[in-house]
Parts: sequence; C-alpha cells; structure tokens
Amino acid sequence: MGYLIRGTRGAVVKAEGQELKISADQFREVQTVQIGEPASKEDSEIWLKRFEAETKLGPLVWDVTFSLDLSGANFESSCLASAPAGVEVLKEPEFELVEC
Repeated sequence: MGYLIRGTRGAVVKAEGQELKISADQFREVQTVQIGEPASKEDSEIWLKRFEAETKLGPLVWDVTFSLDLSGANFESSCLASAPAGVEVLKEPEFELVEC
C-alpha cells in the first residue's frame, strides 16, 4: 500500500502591499526525508515532504509531515519552511494524505 500527499487548497500571501494567490497545483514535491525512526516495530516513522511553489516573489516552501506505522499513514502537520523576506501568509495551503 502506498501513500501520496497532494495539495487540496492553495495559499494567499502578501508582499509589498500586493496579494498573490498560489493555486494548489502550483506546489511541487521537491524532497522526501525520514526525520524520525521508530524505537520498536510498533512505533511510527516520521516523514517530511517538502513542497515548493515558484512565484514572482520567489520560491515559497512548505514542509508537510506524516507518520507511518503498521496501521497505515497519518497526516501530522504543514508549515511554511521558507519564503522571501517580507512575505506574509494570509491563507495557508491545505494538503491531504491519500492512499493509493
């Protein structure tokens, strides 16, 4: 069984007095890294997927974390990892974990 994370809602950011809408399909997965190893077979692995959207302001990067254990995968969190100076997030994007 496999899993993928996809954007379901875009973001809205503001810089220099202008709002910029970023659609969910502008986010591209650029990296996947295991960031936590289980202490035993029953514990979860923690994974991070990094998504980037290229904009006229520069690249905006969100990190999405999920856990994986014997019962399946669970979405954990998403947060802005990097953005050009002066960028303010007005509306966070949303991501979902999908079984495939």
